Amino acid sequence: MELNKVQIFPADVCVDILIEKLKSSREVISAPSLGWLIRQCQQQIVINTLRRSLVNDANNSRHSFEYSDKDETIVAHLVGAIDAFFKISADWPLSSYGLKLISIRNSGTQPTNITLDLLCKTKELANGLELETRRHLVRFVDAVEEILVREMQSELHSSRVSA
Repeated sequence: MELNKVQIFPADVCVDILIEKLKSSREVISAPSLGWLIRQCQQQIVINTLRRSLVNDANNSRHSFEYSDKDETIVAHLVGAIDAFFKISADWPLSSYGLKLISIRNSGTQPTNITLDLLCKTKELANGLELETRRHLVRFVDAVEEILVREMQSELHSSRVSA
């Protein structure tokens, strides 16, 4: 038996990765492998539902959030027209792994004085935070914002001293 197409209704779970895993296993598609696929889809539905719920709950805080299951990312829209992009680890929030800050960008039309050095330092400090902080979306975003503000103030102070 050959697996040609899998589709889930509603289409709220990206199954492409699961299909690739199944195809790459080079096993003949059998009842056990179809059972595996169904269990994996069920698990993805649960995880995506939890993620959406966490993102929706977080939207009640000071920031707004977007979740993309296809990219496995969360975008946090911070004060000052700054967007922070987070990579979601496998099975988050059920797993013991935390989120990872992958990028910070200006989302507005006004230029910002954020240097590449500042962004890299913020990323390094944020991803070095305790796992418990990085597992909690709102706490992690608040910590990233706090690091960004602190580093911007430090950079501003350094430039004033050297001037």
